Amino acid sequence: MGATIATALCAERGAAPVTPNNLKGTIYMRNRTFGINIRVSEKEKKRIENYAKKCRLSVSEYLRQLANGHTPNEIPSDNFYLISRDLEMMISDYRNRDDDMMAKMLRGCVDELYDIYIYPKRGGKNGDN
Repeated sequence: MGATIATALCAERGAAPVTPNNLKGTIYMRNRTFGINIRVSEKEKKRIENYAKKCRLSVSEYLRQLANGHTPNEIPSDNFYLISRDLEMMISDYRNRDDDMMAKMLRGCVDELYDIYIYPKRGGKNGDN
Protein backbone atom coordinates (compact mmCIF):
# COMPACT_ATOMS: atom_id res chain seq x y z
CA MET A 1 0.00 0.00 0.00
CA GLY A 2 2.80 2.45 0.96
CA ALA A 3 4.58 2.14 -2.38
CA THR A 4 1.32 2.91 -4.19
CA ILE A 5 0.78 6.02 -2.08
CA ALA A 6 4.38 7.11 -2.66
CA THR A 7 4.09 6.63 -6.40
CA ALA A 8 0.75 8.44 -6.60
CA LEU A 9 1.88 11.41 -4.53
CA CYS A 10 5.19 11.76 -6.36
CA ALA A 11 3.47 11.51 -9.73
CA GLU A 12 0.94 14.14 -8.63
CA ARG A 13 3.82 16.45 -7.69
CA GLY A 14 5.82 15.79 -10.87
CA ALA A 15 8.37 13.30 -9.51
CA ALA A 16 8.68 9.59 -9.06
CA PRO A 17 10.80 7.80 -6.48
CA VAL A 18 13.78 6.25 -8.26
CA THR A 19 14.23 2.67 -7.22
CA PRO A 20 16.06 -0.25 -8.81
CA ASN A 21 12.68 -1.73 -9.79
CA ASN A 22 11.73 1.14 -12.08
CA LEU A 23 15.21 1.28 -13.63
CA LYS A 24 15.26 -2.34 -14.87
CA GLY A 25 15.36 -2.71 -18.64
CA THR A 26 16.22 0.93 -19.24
CA ILE A 27 19.27 2.45 -20.85
CA TYR A 28 21.03 2.42 -17.48
CA MET A 29 22.29 -1.14 -18.11
CA ARG A 30 23.21 -0.56 -21.76
CA ASN A 31 26.99 -0.03 -21.70
CA ARG A 32 28.01 -1.59 -18.42
CA THR A 33 30.53 -4.18 -19.53
CA PHE A 34 33.53 -3.40 -17.29
CA GLY A 35 33.96 -4.35 -13.66
CA ILE A 36 35.95 -2.53 -10.98
CA ASN A 37 37.19 -4.28 -7.87
CA ILE A 38 38.15 -2.16 -4.89
CA ARG A 39 39.41 -3.05 -1.43
CA VAL A 40 37.59 -1.65 1.57
CA SER A 41 37.56 -2.43 5.26
CA GLU A 42 34.67 -4.37 6.75
CA LYS A 43 33.43 -1.15 8.38
CA GLU A 44 33.53 0.72 5.04
CA LYS A 45 31.74 -2.15 3.27
CA LYS A 46 28.93 -2.16 5.83
CA ARG A 47 28.64 1.62 5.67
CA ILE A 48 28.41 1.59 1.84
CA GLU A 49 25.85 -1.23 1.91
CA ASN A 50 23.82 0.60 4.57
CA TYR A 51 23.74 3.86 2.59
CA ALA A 52 22.79 2.01 -0.61
CA LYS A 53 19.98 0.19 1.21
CA LYS A 54 18.59 3.45 2.64
CA CYS A 55 18.48 4.84 -0.90
CA ARG A 56 16.93 1.59 -2.16
CA LEU A 57 19.79 1.15 -4.62
CA SER A 58 22.17 -1.70 -5.28
CA VAL A 59 25.73 -1.09 -4.09
CA SER A 60 26.82 -0.86 -7.74
CA GLU A 61 24.20 1.78 -8.60
CA TYR A 62 24.92 3.70 -5.40
CA LEU A 63 28.65 3.86 -6.17
CA ARG A 64 27.94 4.65 -9.85
CA GLN A 65 25.83 7.64 -8.87
CA LEU A 66 28.53 8.88 -6.48
CA ALA A 67 31.16 8.50 -9.21
CA ASN A 68 28.98 10.57 -11.56
CA GLY A 69 28.77 13.44 -9.06
CA HIS A 70 25.27 12.68 -7.77
CA THR A 71 24.64 12.13 -4.07
CA PRO A 72 21.74 9.65 -3.80
CA ASN A 73 19.03 10.58 -1.33
CA GLU A 74 17.41 8.27 1.15
CA ILE A 75 13.91 7.30 0.07
CA PRO A 76 11.44 8.59 2.68
CA SER A 77 9.55 5.98 4.64
CA ASP A 78 5.97 5.11 3.81
CA ASN A 79 4.95 7.24 6.81
CA PHE A 80 6.12 10.35 4.93
CA TYR A 81 3.66 9.62 2.13
CA LEU A 82 0.84 8.75 4.54
CA ILE A 83 1.33 12.07 6.34
CA SER A 84 1.50 13.90 3.00
CA ARG A 85 -1.78 12.30 1.94
CA ASP A 86 -3.41 13.32 5.23
CA LEU A 87 -2.19 16.90 4.80
CA GLU A 88 -3.53 16.98 1.23
CA MET A 89 -6.92 15.83 2.53
CA MET A 90 -6.84 18.58 5.18
CA ILE A 91 -6.05 21.17 2.50
CA SER A 92 -9.04 19.99 0.50
CA ASP A 93 -11.28 20.14 3.59
CA TYR A 94 -10.21 23.71 4.40
CA ARG A 95 -10.80 24.79 0.81
CA ASN A 96 -14.29 23.29 0.96
CA ARG A 97 -14.90 25.38 4.11
CA ASP A 98 -13.69 28.55 2.33
CA ASP A 99 -10.72 28.80 4.71
CA ASP A 100 -8.10 29.72 2.11
CA MET A 101 -5.66 31.07 4.69
CA MET A 102 -5.39 27.69 6.45
CA ALA A 103 -5.31 25.85 3.12
CA LYS A 104 -2.42 28.06 1.92
CA MET A 105 -0.54 27.56 5.17
CA LEU A 106 -0.88 23.77 4.92
CA ARG A 107 0.07 23.89 1.20
CA GLY A 108 3.25 25.74 2.20
CA CYS A 109 4.05 23.05 4.77
CA VAL A 110 3.55 20.25 2.25
CA ASP A 111 5.65 22.05 -0.36
CA GLU A 112 8.42 22.60 2.18
CA LEU A 113 8.38 18.93 3.19
CA TYR A 114 8.76 17.89 -0.44
CA ASP A 115 11.53 20.44 -0.98
CA ILE A 116 13.43 19.01 1.99
CA TYR A 117 12.85 15.28 1.48
CA ILE A 118 12.14 14.77 -2.22
CA TYR A 119 13.95 17.58 -4.05
CA PRO A 120 16.85 18.59 -1.73
CA LYS A 121 19.73 18.53 -4.22
CA ARG A 122 17.80 20.40 -6.92
CA GLY A 123 17.08 23.36 -4.69
CA GLY A 124 13.45 22.36 -4.33
CA LYS A 125 10.89 21.70 -7.04
CA ASN A 126 10.40 25.41 -7.55
CA GLY A 127 14.09 26.24 -7.13
CA ASP A 128 13.32 28.06 -3.88
CA ASN A 129 15.89 26.44 -1.59
